[in-house]
Amino acid sequence: EAISLMCSKMDNSDDLVIGSISVDYEGGENLYGWLPESDKKYYTNKTERKIHAIDEIQMALNIHVSASAKLWRLDVIKQYAIEFPKGLLFEDSNFYWKYLSVAPHVHIIKESVYLYQRHLTGSIMSNALNKKSGIAIQHLYIIDDLYLYLRERVSVIVCHKILENIYEPYFWFAYNNSP
Repeated sequence: EAISLMCSKMDNSDDLVIGSISVDYEGGENLYGWLPESDKKYYTNKTERKIHAIDEIQMALNIHVSASAKLWRLDVIKQYAIEFPKGLLFEDSNFYWKYLSVAPHVHIIKESVYLYQRHLTGSIMSNALNKKSGIAIQHLYIIDDLYLYLRERVSVIVCHKILENIYEPYFWFAYNNSP
């Protein structure tokens, strides 16, 4: 019922509807240490409201960047040639910021509309915090691809506003979780 719920919330002024995500932990929450509490904070929308993602960038930064639990407008995706970067991991955040740069009217809803299965091993997310995997460095490639997209399609002000808010956390995530 997720799609019908999000459709019922979307009106002509909305570019994107974002729901919460529930997480199911393979083997039980107790095996994941601090992660369940972090997931709950990250994937749960605390309030229902509409925002302009660029004008209220701090609010947009506090919404999960997962591609799931969102109702996107296909015409926006096609018009602005928004794609996931080929060959990169953590591509959801890249897509999310590209989309918001050209379609910033977001309707946030509290309801959970997606169930995410978290695995102990073998997933990109389980390996991201493992320095030995070396995959966290891809956050820098995501920023680079995003910059190239933004400089071609949006104003300098929008480009600056997005990048000044995400560059540093992405850099430090890559730095702290890479060999």
